[in-house]
Order: sequence, then C-alpha cells, then structure tokens
Amino acid sequence: MVPLSVRADDTWTGAGGNANWSNASNWSNGAPNTAPYGTLFFSTSSNSPSLDDIANLSENKLLMNTTGAFTINGTGTISLFDNGGTQAKIENNSGSTSGLFTLNTATINFAATSGAAWGEINAVSGDILFGTNNTLNINGSIVAGIRMFGSNHTTTFNNTVSASGKYFATTGANTTVAIGGAMTTGDFYLMNGGTLKLNTGGSLTTSGFVGAALRLGGDFGTTGSQNLASGATFQLTPLTGGLTTNALINTVANNTSGALLIDSLNTSGTNTLAGDFYLDSALRVNQASGGTIVISDATTDIKGQTLTLTGTGGIVNLTGVVGNSTGSGQVVVGVNGTAGGPTVNMSQANTYSGDTFVRAGTLAFATGGSAANSTIRLGSTFGTGVDASINLTNAAGGQTITSVINPVATTGTGLLTLNSLNTSGTNTYSGHIGMDRDFTITQAGGGVLNISSVHTSADTSFVLGTDIKGNTLTLTSTSSTIIGANTGLTVNGTIYNSTGSGSVLVNGGGIVLLSNATTVANGANSYTGGTTLTGGGTLIAQNTLASTNNLLSLGTGTVTLNSGTLSLKATPNGNGQNIITGNGITGNNVLVTGNSTMSFDKTGATTGNNYQFNNLSIGAFTLNTGGNGTSTGQFLGTTTLTATPLLTLTRLTAAG
Repeated sequence: MVPLSVRADDTWTGAGGNANWSNASNWSNGAPNTAPYGTLFFSTSSNSPSLDDIANLSENKLLMNTTGAFTINGTGTISLFDNGGTQAKIENNSGSTSGLFTLNTATINFAATSGAAWGEINAVSGDILFGTNNTLNINGSIVAGIRMFGSNHTTTFNNTVSASGKYFATTGANTTVAIGGAMTTGDFYLMNGGTLKLNTGGSLTTSGFVGAALRLGGDFGTTGSQNLASGATFQLTPLTGGLTTNALINTVANNTSGALLIDSLNTSGTNTLAGDFYLDSALRVNQASGGTIVISDATTDIKGQTLTLTGTGGIVNLTGVVGNSTGSGQVVVGVNGTAGGPTVNMSQANTYSGDTFVRAGTLAFATGGSAANSTIRLGSTFGTGVDASINLTNAAGGQTITSVINPVATTGTGLLTLNSLNTSGTNTYSGHIGMDRDFTITQAGGGVLNISSVHTSADTSFVLGTDIKGNTLTLTSTSSTIIGANTGLTVNGTIYNSTGSGSVLVNGGGIVLLSNATTVANGANSYTGGTTLTGGGTLIAQNTLASTNNLLSLGTGTVTLNSGTLSLKATPNGNGQNIITGNGITGNNVLVTGNSTMSFDKTGATTGNNYQFNNLSIGAFTLNTGGNGTSTGQFLGTTTLTATPLLTLTRLTAAG
C-alpha cells in the first residue's frame, strides 16, 4: 500500500489524560489514525502511547526528541513509506543518556514500493530498542535495505527481524547494533568503526541470495567511501556462551590490518561460528579467558590474508579445514611480545600454505590435525616470559606431524616447546627443526615420540634434520616405555649446527634415545657445543648401521654426565669393528660430574669393542663394558682416567 496523500506532521503531547493513540487531545494536530501522515514527533514522556485502538498506520518518520524515555506499545501495525523522496526513518534525537526510544508495538514495516530505496534507523543522540513484542519487516518492493547511524549510541533488536535478501549497514561512524532476537538479513555490512553485538538469545542468519554474509568492513555502494581504517567489531556478549551463528562471514578487501575483530566475551561455555569464512582482509578472533569459541564451518578460506587468534587463557577450536584458494594465507596465535595467549586446537588436515606464527600460547594438534603446508614459526621476537608451545594431544598417540618448525630469534625471554602428550602409543615428527633460539622437546610418561628427520650433505636448504645453530636443544622425557625400536623420546634423525656452536641438554627421569638408524651421507650428529645429561634419566646413543667402523655420535663437544646413565650401543656387521667413542669424535672429552653410569654394549661382535676418549674425567662413576663372551674391550689412543672418588670398571659377559 502506498499513501495517496500526506497530511501535516503531528506531535504527541500526552495531554489527553490517557495513552490512547486515537485520542485527538494527545496530539498537536489531531489523532493520526488511518490517514497517511508525514512525521510523528514524540516530544514528551507523558502517557507513552499504546497502539491498541488503531489497527494500521501509514507514516513516513517516527522521531523522538524528548529527554526522557519514551515507549510505543500496543498491538497495531505501523508501516513506513517514502514521502516525496524522503526516506522512511526511525530516529532518536533526545540528546539524553536516559532518552531511550522503545518500539514495542506489534509490527513495524518498512513498506515503500516507490521513491527512496533505503530506510533509516538513526540513534543519533539516544538509544533505540525494538522490544520483544515487536516484529520488524523490511518488505517494501523498492526498499533495498536499512542504513543505521548513531555514533556512540546503540540500536538493539530484541525482536524478530525479517529482512531476507535486504541489506543492513552500520553506515554512521562508530554505530553499535545489538541483536537479542532472531534477525534474518541479506548482506549485513558492519563498517566504519561499527560494532555488532550478539546478545543472549540473539541469532543472525544471512539469506535471500547466494553469498549473503556478515561483511566486516567495506562499503555497499550507497553512501560513498567508508573509513576502512576504523574497521568493525563483531562481539559475542554472553559471559556463559551458548551462542551459535550460521551467518557466512566475509572480511571486505582493503581494510587496515588489525581493524577487523570478532570478540567472544564468554568466560565459560562455548560460542560457535558455524558459517563459512572468506577473508579478503585480515581478521582477528579474540576469546576471553575461560571460554571457548568454535569455528566449525565447512570452509575457512583465508586466501592471502592473516587470521589471528588471541586471548590469554581462551580456547579456539578450528574444527573445519583452513585453506587458501588464492595467495598464501597465514595463521597467527597470540600477540607478539605479550605473555599469555590462547590454546588453538586444530583437528583437521589444514591446507593453507602461509606461515603459522605461534607468538604466545599453544597450537595443539588433535588426532587428524595438521598444517603440513605451513612452516610453524614458534615464539615472540621480543617481550619477557612469552612462552609458546606446540602440543600433540591424543593420549593414545598415532599422530604424525611434518611441518617445518622454526623457533624464532628474540630480544626477550620465553620457553619454546614441542610437547608430545601421549601416554601410550607412538607419535612421529618428520619435519625439519631450524632453531634460532633454545628449544625443548618433551615426551609424557608411557608414550613415545619418534623424531625421524635426517640431514644429509646434499641437503643444502636444510629441509631435514634438526639444525640447532648456536642454541640449546633440550630433550625431556618422563617415559621409559619401549615400543618396537623406539623408546621414550627417540631421535632417529640427525642433529647438527649450520652456524654457531649448538648444544644438547638431556633431562627428566625417562629415556632419550639418539639413533642413527638410516644410511645417509653425513648422517651422524655433528653439533659442536657438547652434550649434558642431567635429571637422573637415561641417554642411549645407538648406531644400528651394519657397516665397518661406525661411529656413535653425540656431537663433537664435551659430553657432561651430571646424573643418570649414558648407554652407548652399536650393531656390528660381524666382519669389522665399531669404534664407540664417548662423544662420537676421537679426541674430545667426557666429563662426569655426578653419580652416573656409562654403559658400553656391542653384543654379537666378533672382533672386539673399542672405546676411545681424549680425557675421561670421572667423579662417582660406573663404567660397564659388554659383549658376547668372546669379544674384548679396550681404550685406544691416549686416554687419561681421572677417578675421584670412585671408579668401577665392569665387563658384562653375555649369557651363553
């Protein structure tokens, strides 16, 4: 229906002694009943009207300009039309913090079939509330959608909004919109510094055409350029979580980095974003401490953009596949230089090809989770106490990770770790570790972590093996479990330093196995900074190559035994001898500083066992040599034995 004529504007005075809309004494220009009018002004808070005695009204604008709160109640319907090219509008111009304009009448329609293509809701100087008794329909054939304004004020929709296929847009700078009911729109443009709050009971569905979405940032072509630097914030407000939105989410191109935010405020419970994600600008998702947000969409296409996940103590679950259809998208966990961060759980085989930066917090891979095409750059480049970790979380093991891991250089401090949390079974890491700072690898009790990457002389790009450079690699195991050829924390690959003089520290009460178990050129460990064994555990250096004169390699530096057991083992070929050296290279030192045991074992040898050191400095120490009953053991070259206070040499004879 289109109004055939327009009467003068009218103002509610409330002087009629009751709240009846049809009481002419309540209006300055007679009661606006069924005849079409222009603008209705509400300039007093006296006797807020009830639209019960009028079924249908046709108006152009509803404008509130009283300083107090004002409410329109009732069961009637108000339809807003274009007025000679003047768009239909609802506006609060009270100028007062207490001047809330509440619309709780049964139905409001933006119903124009000709004239201006856009309706307007403007909280220009006071808040607007659509109550739970109201339904807002954007149903006029000419109406493309609603533009919303209201700098530093909020329009709240606790009602049902039916606007499938129609646009909504926070056109005004710093406009805030809150949803507490069921809202259905076409594209919802959140831009120009706008904030969209999804409150308890609120939902947003985008529908009506293919690709309808919540679009963060940008301009939908009706109001000129938006301030892309101001960005947009989509906020999930209930502190106990429980929200789910199925809206497709798109970040519009050319927004300033860091300007677009999804902020989940729950400190318990879970919020869920179940619609697809398409990033044409960078996006940050922040989760408050104690709460969880699930990004469960079938498609998270980050393209060539950056998806940043933040929030100290929060949990972010990525249960869909993160990929990039174009470009080389990146994922960032935590804030560079800021201690604390979220736990980000990946449970799918993600396909994005850009780097993964774990600046602070934890990147956790569940069963089936990986980022195989991405280099994981671990740690912050500055800041004090900024810890970062990668966790393999399946208690039963069975996880395989192949990503390159790069602990990054820093001017600050923080512990960087790879934690294998399985308490049974075996996990495998087969990527390259390139260390630009100290790095720790841990294995939980009862499980096995097998590090199997190998560096070769032809590997000029260092894509395999563990390059510790001038840093310290700490190997920590609380597991003494033996599964197949592996035990505790097993390094079947090679450790070397391309620059500097890196060292290895072994601690914990479990078993760490260093095993050169593959035939490669330059396959032996070659780091130069020394090896230290502490914490009461066992370090087994094992060479399983069946060839002549194999060297067990613990690098070229001094081997220091502070406590625990160093066990050196080799598998002979039956024709020659294996030279088992205390640190893998003839002429270096073994220093024993605590109550320790050194064990030599070459079971099955036919020609003997040879043990070669330069200086063997011994405190309280037991040295065991073993064979098959026919082999002999001897120290070669110039070996200085210094024993204080105790040296026990024991030859172990194999049964038979």
